[in-house]
Amino acid sequence: MTGSQAVVFVLSTLLAGGRWLALKNFGALMHASAEPETTKSPGVSLPRTARVSICVPARDEERVIGRLLESLCAQTWPDLEILVVDDHSTDRTAAILDDWAARDPRIVRVIPPPLPVGWLGKNHALHIASERASGDLLLFVDADTLHHPRAVEAAVTAIEGSGGADVLVVLSGQEVGSWAEKVVSPFFWGLILPAVNLAAAEDPTRPNEAMGNGQFAMYRASAYRAAGGHAAVRDVVVEDVSLVRRMKQAGMRYRLVIGSGLTRTRMYRSFIEVWHGFSKNVAIVRPGHRLGDSAMTGAVITLVGLAELGPWIALTAGSWCWIPGLLHLAALIWLRSAILRRMCCSPGDSWPGQPVSHPLGWALLQPLGAMLGLAIFCNALRLQWTRGGRWKGRVLTASRPI
Repeated sequence: MTGSQAVVFVLSTLLAGGRWLALKNFGALMHASAEPETTKSPGVSLPRTARVSICVPARDEERVIGRLLESLCAQTWPDLEILVVDDHSTDRTAAILDDWAARDPRIVRVIPPPLPVGWLGKNHALHIASERASGDLLLFVDADTLHHPRAVEAAVTAIEGSGGADVLVVLSGQEVGSWAEKVVSPFFWGLILPAVNLAAAEDPTRPNEAMGNGQFAMYRASAYRAAGGHAAVRDVVVEDVSLVRRMKQAGMRYRLVIGSGLTRTRMYRSFIEVWHGFSKNVAIVRPGHRLGDSAMTGAVITLVGLAELGPWIALTAGSWCWIPGLLHLAALIWLRSAILRRMCCSPGDSWPGQPVSHPLGWALLQPLGAMLGLAIFCNALRLQWTRGGRWKGRVLTASRPI
């Protein structure tokens, strides 16, 4: 074994060990944070008197808003109000909302004022909704989500269970239909989910371990307002994470559950949407921090590239390097397959969702997913150096990333 082969062998062994630990942590997360049982057993033992205000930001959502509202109107929880903030949409979103509001008085279309300086659009929309809300509990959901008829009931049960919580974060299931969704989405989820430490996330002494999810998060209204609500994170791109960490820092109780059978979303529908959507998520630029933010993205590209392409380098390096390389590659493929099986389903409105066909086959396309994922990171780096991330006509410039 030459000196260079020895370096590859040691590095590959370390990377393979880290990936198998990540896979183990993902399995522990799936097991420990099981979704509430009210989707499977009838009724709850809690008083059904709490009012729930569902707050939805909507900007140019004509393609998905009808499906969302249909699932919200079918909820079994008796006392709901549904506040949809039509954030200056230019498509048929307003007309669809007015049609639904005429059919169900629980739906209110909220028209916000122009976006103030210093605010990000979604944060402002949710702030406006929370000010209008009259519920004891606030449920924030995205416009592209779909919910089991007993999702609200299950969430109320979960937030009241185990001694009660001030905030409940539900990790949504993901609908994947096109080849790009099946190949690229597991790449990004494979970077996020294995890093979640459930014990640390729910530990009140470790506020920075909390994970947010803007697709489905329920707050006690009193706790949300005591923490400053979305006004306190008005300029934060990842506002869902920042808000729950702020609440944990204030000593409030936090709970995290997996909810793929409770709520799900289809973030993107084509390669073009996958490309622009994930690029936008990565291309965060703070005023005056362009160099630092770009350097951080560059470092991530290097580390992720090493982790994703490292096993292929080891497999072709000769000598004994193929052993850790093969173990590393097996862990990567197993993780991709597990994400497709446990967190993803095919598009549709039925519950439970239809499983993704041939998850192992899609996972075997790991090299393609890695190359496309890294290309998206590189595109995000380009955006950081040029105009910053954009979404629905707005530039995503933030004072604080989290």
